[in-house]
Amino acid sequence: MKEIAVLKIGGSMLKEASSYENIAHQIKDYFSNYEALVVVSAMSGVTDAILSSLSGEIKSLDYVESRYLETASAIGGKNLVKEVQEQLDQLKQVVAVFRRTRDRNVFDYALSFGEKISKKLMITALESLELKTANINSTEIIIASELQNSVDYNLTFNRTRDFILKCFKDSRVPVMEGFICGDLSGHTHTLGRGGSDYTATIAGTALNARVVHLLTDTPGILSINGMFEVKPRVVKFMNFEEAYEASMYGVKRLHRKTFEPILMFHPRTNVLVGSIENSKTCVSWDIPKNYINTVKLIAYKNHKASKLSRVAIIGNGVKQFGFLEDITSLMCQLKIEVKELKFSSNKPKLEVVVDRNYLEELVCNLHESFCRGW
Repeated sequence: MKEIAVLKIGGSMLKEASSYENIAHQIKDYFSNYEALVVVSAMSGVTDAILSSLSGEIKSLDYVESRYLETASAIGGKNLVKEVQEQLDQLKQVVAVFRRTRDRNVFDYALSFGEKISKKLMITALESLELKTANINSTEIIIASELQNSVDYNLTFNRTRDFILKCFKDSRVPVMEGFICGDLSGHTHTLGRGGSDYTATIAGTALNARVVHLLTDTPGILSINGMFEVKPRVVKFMNFEEAYEASMYGVKRLHRKTFEPILMFHPRTNVLVGSIENSKTCVSWDIPKNYINTVKLIAYKNHKASKLSRVAIIGNGVKQFGFLEDITSLMCQLKIEVKELKFSSNKPKLEVVVDRNYLEELVCNLHESFCRGW
């Protein structure tokens, strides 16, 4: 059997019918070299619109309906439009039930429709290229544990292998939803915003995939995560510990558990972040020597309850001799008071807390001083 690749298609790439068709062509090219599992997100803006409808803005469903019906018409014509309309009608009914009951299970079930319909559109686009597909329901293989916001990895891995490997033996491209999972009682749950990345790495770990490609419309993980007057660079290589710390800061809107399965079970998998055509970030166990002991990126979070900001310098470069002294010297030079400094020798991260008024100055200077040379 060929090596396995998991391709997660982000919602930012799914804007119209041509998006599905272009990506289908890319997947067909990928399929010639790998056994490919496709993980699909909802179209851009759809999940937010469904959330709005659940909050009482019912007209938001008009937006969802127009986006999906227009796309369905262009991709598959009347038959696909009919199938999508049936799912949209069901979505309206589910939203109405939630507004009466406020049931959390109903809430999650409503959110799942964005991915479900998107999956159907992608399957149709792939089949138009004469690829044999398999419609995989994530709720049957990604199984929630009894712990809140957690996945039962053992059960999930067994089901993933059972379902997906059979598809590969039958020369089919399995297509599944990201973002959603199920429990043993038959309820649908969500994995949280950005959960499609997590779906992809769960499946990739279960299948010991050679690569998990998180497809986005940007070139990869960038060396700075804010809108500042500085030109970010694409981080070409990171190890999984560094990527995990970046995800905890919401870098690239990565789900905070994206890299958890790989860190826990150590498959041989590499994770690529970015488009297929352009430069991308490779997250791997083995990165080139000249990237190992470097600072990869600068990230930050603002405290909601105060005027403080937490800034993280991420990368194994922070563990190098003299780095803490360099940071201290820079802060003195900038005359920025450090409210808190946090560093652990077993984590590739150094954090400083400062007054938010100094955030931009600090982030830009840290980026200029330490994110160079790679």
